Amino acid sequence: MESWFKHLCEWLKKLLGDKELPGAAIKPDDSSDNGISAESAEQQEPAADPVRRLAPEAADFLLALLSEIPPADLQQFSFYDRTFIATLLKKLRTDTFEIPLLPEAALHIQKLLSNPRVNASDFVGMFKSDPALSAELIKLANSVYYGATIPVHDLQLAVTRVGFNQIQGLVIMMSLRTRILHGKGLHREVEWVTELSLMMAMACQQLSTELSMSPGEAFTLGLLHHVEYFVLLGAASEYISSHQGAAISAGALMEAMRRLGPPVHELTVRNWGLEGLELPELVPFDGEEELTEENNPLNIGSRLDMLQRILIDKWSGGNPDPTIPGFDTDAVCRVVAAVLPASDGNKPA
Repeated sequence: MESWFKHLCEWLKKLLGDKELPGAAIKPDDSSDNGISAESAEQQEPAADPVRRLAPEAADFLLALLSEIPPADLQQFSFYDRTFIATLLKKLRTDTFEIPLLPEAALHIQKLLSNPRVNASDFVGMFKSDPALSAELIKLANSVYYGATIPVHDLQLAVTRVGFNQIQGLVIMMSLRTRILHGKGLHREVEWVTELSLMMAMACQQLSTELSMSPGEAFTLGLLHHVEYFVLLGAASEYISSHQGAAISAGALMEAMRRLGPPVHELTVRNWGLEGLELPELVPFDGEEELTEENNPLNIGSRLDMLQRILIDKWSGGNPDPTIPGFDTDAVCRVVAAVLPASDGNKPA
């Protein structure tokens, strides 16, 4: 009888094109062949990871950006690496370091946002004049970061999904990213930084209460928290292109980030007139004690760096301590889990 049942199941599967039969998992004593029950077999199968994990080389790169180590001896680098770092340092000292111009679209958006009667169609008119930017906006609106279960192909719907107050920061980031992708090399690195910046933007938006900011301001703060990453990656890409594809090592790139990062960030924010994104002071922890450097040694920038480390570690499959002074720990846990990219076949980013 058992043999006849198996033959019948095999015949039906062939007839239906190997589709799963209703109730096919319930076979008389089928699990006795190998001594493992159906329930035990299910327990042995690992659950699919819901998060698209970060590749080890990407995690190493992103964590290195936040590392706090003394400056390295430039003599340990190759000739091209030393020349690259020395060139940028000289430009910074002589006030000739070129910060990319703020995209015209971002300036237009700044004017639109000052109008209390602005609507989605006003933004659409601006995006229509820049097909490349329009394509990037629609791509972003359809990404996992906006819960894009239903794709949009209309600019007005894309603007509405992304949100008016988030548009300016996104346009700046997309412009910087595109500039680097048009050059030679560092394409992987800019994509890693872009995705991390989007995660930081979403996380800060959801932690806007802890940041004492509006959700839109918090989003832009998180997105451009380390805008110098994009600026310096762009400078490195230009150096590679102008030196006939000369390679820059990861170590030299990290050294440039550590040496030039803070002053380039300050220069960028000042040149772009984004002083409104300066980090505000947090309220005291207990709501009563006066805030001082002694009782609150971490400013918001340091706390956002802690959040960034937690995101990278969690994204890589780790189990970091979610404690950030001044932030609600439960809120941090919820936010980190919410902004991690969903799995797309469990392939590393």
